[in-house]
Amino acid sequence: MATTSLCSKRDDASFWAYKLAVLLHDVPWKPCIVAAPSRRRVVTGGRRGYILDCCGLRLEVPSEGELLKEYGLKSLEKNDIEAIGVLHLLRRLLEARGFREASEALRRVIESWDKVAKADSRASTLDRLLLGSICHKLKKDDDPCNCRLDDMRIVNIFKPHVYFKLPWRVCEELEERVEGFLRGLLEAVDVVLGDLRGRGDTATVLRVVYNVVYALLEPLWYRYNPGFVAPADTRFPTHSVIDHLYASVLASNLVIGGRSAEAVVIDFPGIQEFVSKGRKTRDYWSGSWILSLLAWKAVEPLVEEYGPDILVSPAASSNPFYYAYLVKLVEDVAGVEAARRVSSILAESSFAWRRGWPSQPLMPATTILILPCSIPRDKLQRIVESAVKEAWQKLAEKAFEFLDILTKGTSGEEQAGIETLADILCGDRCEDEAHSQLVKLYNDYIEEVKRKPPISPIVAVANVNAVSSSVTQRLYAIRQGMPEIEDYVSLEKLRDILEFDALLECVFVTEKPSVDKLRVLPPARYIRSVHTLTETAYNRRRVVRRCSVCGIMPEVIRVRRGYRGHVILDEREHLCPVCLVKRLLPLTIKRVVSELFGSVVGGNAFTLQVLSTSDLSDYWMAPRAERRVLEETGERFEDARTLVLDVVRVVGVEREDNLDQFVDHVAATLSEASIKPVERPRLVEYAVVMGDGDRIGSGYWRGDLGVEPYEYVMSVHEVVRCVGEEAAKLHAKVFELLVKAAGRATTILTPSYIYTFSRSLMATALVDEVVVRSLGGVLVYAGGDDIYAMVPLHAPPWRVDRKTYLNPALVSLIAGYASIYSKNPYNVPLKKLLDRLVELLGCKDGCWNLSLPVAVVAVYTTRLNYWGIVDSWNPVIGDFTPGFHVIPGLAAAATVAYGRSYGLNVAHYRDPLWSVYNAVHELEDMKDEVSHAKRNKVEKDVTIAAYKRHLGDKPSIIPNVDPDACKEHRIVDALRNSPLAATIWILSRIGRGLLFSRSLIYDLAEPIGSKNYQEMYDELGASIDEIVRLYIHVFSSNARRRPSTELLEMLRRLAEHQVLTAQKNVRSIHIVSKSLHKLAP
Repeated sequence: MATTSLCSKRDDASFWAYKLAVLLHDVPWKPCIVAAPSRRRVVTGGRRGYILDCCGLRLEVPSEGELLKEYGLKSLEKNDIEAIGVLHLLRRLLEARGFREASEALRRVIESWDKVAKADSRASTLDRLLLGSICHKLKKDDDPCNCRLDDMRIVNIFKPHVYFKLPWRVCEELEERVEGFLRGLLEAVDVVLGDLRGRGDTATVLRVVYNVVYALLEPLWYRYNPGFVAPADTRFPTHSVIDHLYASVLASNLVIGGRSAEAVVIDFPGIQEFVSKGRKTRDYWSGSWILSLLAWKAVEPLVEEYGPDILVSPAASSNPFYYAYLVKLVEDVAGVEAARRVSSILAESSFAWRRGWPSQPLMPATTILILPCSIPRDKLQRIVESAVKEAWQKLAEKAFEFLDILTKGTSGEEQAGIETLADILCGDRCEDEAHSQLVKLYNDYIEEVKRKPPISPIVAVANVNAVSSSVTQRLYAIRQGMPEIEDYVSLEKLRDILEFDALLECVFVTEKPSVDKLRVLPPARYIRSVHTLTETAYNRRRVVRRCSVCGIMPEVIRVRRGYRGHVILDEREHLCPVCLVKRLLPLTIKRVVSELFGSVVGGNAFTLQVLSTSDLSDYWMAPRAERRVLEETGERFEDARTLVLDVVRVVGVEREDNLDQFVDHVAATLSEASIKPVERPRLVEYAVVMGDGDRIGSGYWRGDLGVEPYEYVMSVHEVVRCVGEEAAKLHAKVFELLVKAAGRATTILTPSYIYTFSRSLMATALVDEVVVRSLGGVLVYAGGDDIYAMVPLHAPPWRVDRKTYLNPALVSLIAGYASIYSKNPYNVPLKKLLDRLVELLGCKDGCWNLSLPVAVVAVYTTRLNYWGIVDSWNPVIGDFTPGFHVIPGLAAAATVAYGRSYGLNVAHYRDPLWSVYNAVHELEDMKDEVSHAKRNKVEKDVTIAAYKRHLGDKPSIIPNVDPDACKEHRIVDALRNSPLAATIWILSRIGRGLLFSRSLIYDLAEPIGSKNYQEMYDELGASIDEIVRLYIHVFSSNARRRPSTELLEMLRRLAEHQVLTAQKNVRSIHIVSKSLHKLAP
């Protein structure tokens, strides 16, 4: 899309050269250069220079002295010199391929290295920036800041007590791995350069090269150096070098823009109404994917103009929608073959691109950006709206093209069963002028829907100038509180940091809420054509019905009774244009993706099979039942087939009624009477799960990590033990003063802090999708913070032989996790993964013969993902690194400072989906009302479950974590020892042949609902032992053997963490009750 209305940067070669230099201003192996016991450089460490054989070329880097002389630079840090050496290799490749002007543009940027350093400085976290100044001031022999560490430590930026160690041996044999990384990166660039000749100017060349390097930098580094999460600063290792590089290029927009830079929020209000209008699971998936698509397309023209680094949230790195954009960009400027090769490199290196197209809805409704220039809000609004309209129009056109195939077939003949509204309105009098007018109005209605998307974005903008006075006030408060502050950090650097913080606060906290409540409901968007069409039809005595899905818009097609055509439509349905687009999306997805993201990405897309609610309800039962039926009726079926074939031979002609005879005979042979004795009763319930991160709005965006600033800094120093006590305490004191002056709780928002968070959510979203699909569910949306899915309730064990049982859901879950690490060099040992999951599920003796409560396991496992408990396999140390996401192509700290609460609603497969959606949303919202009795203060991070068909039932409130373990920073124990894990332990042991009989469910409901029991909780006077005794009585009377120590531990865990609502209304049925009885087999 053309963006001539923007302050142009796309055609500026120096703009892209600068961003490219900033992106590569540090090397990912930086700790090996500045802190390793045997410090070494790869590219610039040799006296005679360096030669890399790559792309059929010998790319040379001169010695350190000659390299600095070539760019007119004097002494620099060793890491800077190494980075310049890498940029020099890229320049040599550009020159060898005939792009001398692009090489010269990059040269000019390197010669002004101090400008690159400005972006580096603005990206740094406040704590890291302060530490350098303090260490320089306090440089003494008895209080050193540059210590010799026994290993590298990577600290979780959100909870510093969570960390892991990397041995210095990763720096050994560094040359081979770094050469592999450099060769892979330069070969990917060369793929594009080879087909770019004569197709673009210098700016285009650098823009494409920059996008390729941006997308592949992290995936290729971890492909050749899996698990080597190198800290940006070994003294204060709160984020990795990769985190810092992406944050630096984000900060470069502030350096480029100066006072003109601005923060932008693009928000789609009313998304709940749009997604929730559906009758089938595919309607919900389609609505969510369309929203993700439109959210991406809203920012795409800005990404095209300024680069992917402008995205603050969600992150562009590891984002499948950005990868799709990149592949299309390469296809447009360098051809299809180059695009295929870039897509292939991405697929081999990044788990996010494993399917080769953006199949997962993960773009949130709210996007935050930093632009390097000022654009008036109205103009920006028009640009964004235009991009969204264009994407929606192409999406809708593909749907109506497919509708023609459904109604007329490929031969153009009319198909029985589906009528368009034009046919209905016209009837037998199509030549009549009055009725032809109705057809025209019908076409006008469809065209208006095509032109106007059902949801539109709203833009909020905050300029640097708008926060100038606020920043000045904060600086004044800081100088008043600590006059000697300039001894540790210059006011210029401090202003830069405070500007970014104030800018985000202004746009997200002040500007965005002012437009949050603005929304346009679907009928109002198309009111003119809808009113004219329906009124005219009424006057002509023609009936126009409401859409049977949304109940709001007029229909455009009607499916007749008895229709036996495509399974995506049901008989007697009538759909409006918007709901029709959503319904047909699984069938048109390949065409849509090809149209919007090019032929290469479209070629990877495939027709999606979205399970129905009835499929979900007996997902883990159907295979076993079908197998038994086929075994029983196989011989009868063969007899029927042989008989019909004999009839055909006798007649001598294959007439149409032969097929009817065959069908009738098979139906009689495989009658209900013959199947009934072996068929298991059909299961009719499934579960809807909705999760949402706790305190993200009130906590994260306000820099609140749950601790005081002084304690936060000191906790990092206690873990790393590098900086002397005097320097550490002074560091914490100055940091606390600055944070308090900025009005923050724990830390100031900086590019490195923000981008680390965004990348963490992206990793969570990618793994959540694997978990839901492995458990047989349908993922409607997963964006890292939020998750919405529909899953089966439970999976009984399958009998393999007399002594062997196998739980299919557990097998599938392990296979799903294994698929993440299936490729070398990650290749997690399957036994390690199995042991990890079995341990977390509380099955010391194995889970194979248990009946797994899939719905609760889905909650529990995605909650594990949120803190990086299982998706954290690190090949360097050969173990899991809890608190960090480490998957192919991506490594980031998990958001362990925050919890995630869930609503879990058990529903009948015939319940209207809109009511199920509203019910689970209501349950999830209840998290704000609950508190743990033990703490007597508001504590979220709970799962609120209910069977909402019985609206009078009180929901069960289950704490997701053990607060004692959380307080001690034992995040694995916090989840493993939680009431939620105990709930899984109990539910998986209820059923035929297991520890507890099903009568336990009903026996629990009676005493828990009794008045005495209720009063016991109301008064909160009952001791834990009294509650445990009540539990033991009920469980013992329904157990097949005496209570074990393990059972007693589970019951005590449940009793210790009772949950109340804000109104002191007891919701204590958090084990099994009539609210949760559907979760037991």
